[in-house]
Amino acid sequence: MSLRQFLIAIFGIYLVFNLIGLFLQEFNHVKIVIFANIVLIFLGIIGILYFSRFLFIKREKSFEKFVNILEAINTPICLYDNEMKIIYVNKAFEEFTGLKKDALLSLQLDTWVTKNPIYTKLSLVFFPSLIATKIQAREDNKDIVEVNYKDEIVFDLITTKLRFDKEEYNSKIIIDKSILFKEIKNKNEFVSLISHHLRTPLNQIRWFLESLAKSENIPEEEKESIKNFLNLISKSIALVESILLTSRVEEKKIELSIEENDIEELILSCLSLLNFEINEKKLKVNIEIEEEVKRFPFDKKILFFALYPIIENAVDYNKIGGEINIKVEKDKEKSEVKISIEDTGIGISEKDLLKMFEKFYRSLSAKEIKPTGTGIGLYLAKNLINIHKGTISITSEEGKGTKVLISLPSYKEVYL
Repeated sequence: MSLRQFLIAIFGIYLVFNLIGLFLQEFNHVKIVIFANIVLIFLGIIGILYFSRFLFIKREKSFEKFVNILEAINTPICLYDNEMKIIYVNKAFEEFTGLKKDALLSLQLDTWVTKNPIYTKLSLVFFPSLIATKIQAREDNKDIVEVNYKDEIVFDLITTKLRFDKEEYNSKIIIDKSILFKEIKNKNEFVSLISHHLRTPLNQIRWFLESLAKSENIPEEEKESIKNFLNLISKSIALVESILLTSRVEEKKIELSIEENDIEELILSCLSLLNFEINEKKLKVNIEIEEEVKRFPFDKKILFFALYPIIENAVDYNKIGGEINIKVEKDKEKSEVKISIEDTGIGISEKDLLKMFEKFYRSLSAKEIKPTGTGIGLYLAKNLINIHKGTISITSEEGKGTKVLISLPSYKEVYL
């Protein structure tokens, strides 16, 4: 017998005894009123119990419908109450954690699970700050964090409230990226290995050509050819370095070395690799640098590989006899250094502008002008500038040129 049935029986017996009592004694108005009130109370209690049961069944059926929907989803999902007790997990969550539903539903979650290796994945879901190797919030959505455990378990963790049929449930949703992460890692390791093997012979060729260029026994006209070959080798080395950096960016292994450096010197080193193309296209390069920001704190190598592909694009996609205007100035309101690189080239369409920072993306017009491009230049530049705690934006108009604006911190303390 349920509690509800027991209560109804008790009130029924109570009502019968009252009725018998009234028949055994003399009737009067007071007793009739009392009896009527008892009957009303009895009927009210039965109504409350019935409707509460009805609402309970309705809520139960609603939850069943919700569960049926979640079971059909391949994404691991867990529902839990405010006391951190799991009330539901779907099949995908069982497979992700390696724990059966019955075992999970009996758990009262607390930090004790972090001390038991059986619950490693469960701990990463509910207590990532206590056990994860690395936790990083997504840039595009701060409510999603990437949880990394020794590069073996990697997933996006979404903590949110799911609503269904006017009910709200605490939930954990897992986007498992472990397999993808391992594939990317293996691919990056392969690319790094190949790049290292390429870099060594290229450096040896460069050293040989530099020695020839300095030799007094080589005629001047041949030295010019050697310099052109040397320039080509240096560009090839820069390309290999950029591929290596791209792998390190994706593995999040970039560490900055911030020192006071000369920005003009860095810009000129980028331009020196493009001298041949600049002369061939008869481009005019204008450099304007405010004295106050001629020197400021930045990582020389990282910023080189951020600026070089931007300046290279300004050269490659410019018109014959065009201009490149490079300006460096101080934004005193924001304590930032603004670097703008503007060209008079073919420009970029609105449609292509939206994709310019995507890895491997190249517009049709860019492919026509330079079929050998890699499509990683601006992708790498954006990532390196972000690592440098800066921002980058592009404005352009087809046929009228492109302007790239970079903002970087002007003081070293921001990197500490």
